[in-house]
Amino acid sequence: MFNVRSFSRGAIAVAVLAGAAQFARAATILDTGLQESFFGWVGMDIYADQSVGIAFQPTFDCTLDSVGVWFFSNDFDNPGRTYTLKLVTDNGAGPSIPNTSNVLESWNMATAAVGWTPVLDQANSSLHPLLHANTWYWIVAEGNEPAGFDPCWVQSNTSDQYYSAINNSANPNGWEGGVSFGSTPGTVINATAVPEPAALGTLALLGIGSLRRRRA
Repeated sequence: MFNVRSFSRGAIAVAVLAGAAQFARAATILDTGLQESFFGWVGMDIYADQSVGIAFQPTFDCTLDSVGVWFFSNDFDNPGRTYTLKLVTDNGAGPSIPNTSNVLESWNMATAAVGWTPVLDQANSSLHPLLHANTWYWIVAEGNEPAGFDPCWVQSNTSDQYYSAINNSANPNGWEGGVSFGSTPGTVINATAVPEPAALGTLALLGIGSLRRRRA
């Protein structure tokens, strides 16, 4: 038997959820841009002896959707040179250096690039970790490819100020970070804002009010 009241409740619930989805918005929370330097395309090698990272700070609570990284390759014959991307926390209050022991999500990547033409490699989030407003996080690239045939994270070559870091086996102190202009790894990060509790409460009250009016 068709239950009108149950149907109405279900319709209201759907409407409330749809309203909540409208409050949540997708946004690009980091885009370094990409511009070829005077010397051509340059980048930082990702191989067994070197890792690279870029710091970012959301301005609102959000869940991660995707990470895009601009890469070229030292292999001029074949695509598929591999590296690992990791989303990690900062080692302190930030920005300082990546805390690679606290991985929030990771991706095994195989760059589509062949030679020194940059390609935007895309890593889609399956875990959608919560990123807190005004908190520093890092995207880190690590690799095990041999030097000379490794993938390279392209430098954005923009005048905007970003914070990045590098870990090279020749550096006895490990990770070293600092503000960079133009030598920042080219990166795009997309996320979806988390609806404010007050907004969700308002939607719920609207749904309850509508249900009561229908009962009356």
